[in-house]
Amino acid sequence: YNAYQAEYAKLNKLNSSNEDRISYDWGGLWVHTMHKLVSPEKYFNTHPEYFALRNGIRMKDQLCLSNPDVLEITVASLKELMRKIPEAKYWSVSQMDNFNYCQCDNCRALDDVEGSPAASIINFVNQIASKFPDKVISTLAYQYSRKAPLTLIPAENVNIMLCSIESNRN
Repeated sequence: YNAYQAEYAKLNKLNSSNEDRISYDWGGLWVHTMHKLVSPEKYFNTHPEYFALRNGIRMKDQLCLSNPDVLEITVASLKELMRKIPEAKYWSVSQMDNFNYCQCDNCRALDDVEGSPAASIINFVNQIASKFPDKVISTLAYQYSRKAPLTLIPAENVNIMLCSIESNRN
């Protein structure tokens, strides 16, 4: 509980995922952030192509990371957030908490060549990182994206957090 209290966290140099306060370095976003950047409530009904294609059906669960409009909206959302907290260094652009990654032709082509669905994520965050060279764009190696791509390398200002969720975290 104390780790979520602002004074305790600051004294102990901790960052918190408590949304009631803005983390000192982390720009107010922690993990599973893609829907905060491209809202299904705002876009799904009018632009289902922004969202993951699974078995021929667009789903709200994840974004289509090969869609150029999704990139543009994500960059615009981050710019707005960064305007509010310009001193924050780390900004999370990370998959939602499910296995329903996009399998549209473009996402699948990259993921197949690179041997992992992490490829479309790394490609996406690399493009975002290029727009914000003074910031660190953080993403996850989590569930389906833990296996690294064969050749695609994260940009210098991309941070990847390995999440071994099945491990006993007590």
